[in-house]
Amino acid sequence: MVRLLPWPEAGVAYLEAVSGPASRGSGQNTYLTGDEQTFATAGDRVSFRVEFAPTQGQPARRLRAWKLALANGANWTRFPVPDADRPQWAEIGISGERAAWNLNRAWSDGRLWRPHVGVVGVAGARAAGSDTVRLQNFNWANAIDVGWMLGFVPFHFGCYWVTEVLDRREFRIWPRLRSTLPVSAAATLTPQLVMAAVPNSARGGRSARSTEGEAIVLREVLNSYVQPAALF
Repeated sequence: MVRLLPWPEAGVAYLEAVSGPASRGSGQNTYLTGDEQTFATAGDRVSFRVEFAPTQGQPARRLRAWKLALANGANWTRFPVPDADRPQWAEIGISGERAAWNLNRAWSDGRLWRPHVGVVGVAGARAAGSDTVRLQNFNWANAIDVGWMLGFVPFHFGCYWVTEVLDRREFRIWPRLRSTLPVSAAATLTPQLVMAAVPNSARGGRSARSTEGEAIVLREVLNSYVQPAALF
């Protein structure tokens, strides 16, 4: 049975997208009138080349174990997709005080909930394969612009980029929805993917001081495959 691994503690130093809208299966149809119609596939799976920051000690050991446990693509890992260009709270009109969870009530160890920008409910279901989504008039929905990165909850592993603002709170996304988006779903600015290692893509070593050159290429496992595996 496939295993779903947690993300390791090592920080991401560099992230490179190694996939985009697919050219495979795309092209043009030419009619007798001379008119042409362009068509395209839904797109390749999202893939990233991930480079890790130098580390040592326990984080280095856990990174080493994680790479081994991926079994060259046989097992999967959660991947909280980092976005260094994610909109800042001031850009979307949210203060840390207002966004704090649970009215600043502490856990039993005295620690507070971490502030969070919250989620926005979807305004209507969308079928798997759709390239548009519509959100409710709430929270940061009216601030969304092209280039924003969205995910959906609950139990929806996928990362989507806004490529066009069609109307207020209605957006075109890439890639297309990996699975059906029910009316009970909500959009989040912190998407998560489930990914598998591309075989033979892991590399890196260890100097006298720390790890060096640790990197791996990860490829998306489609949400429609993850859900039946019941690995939540």
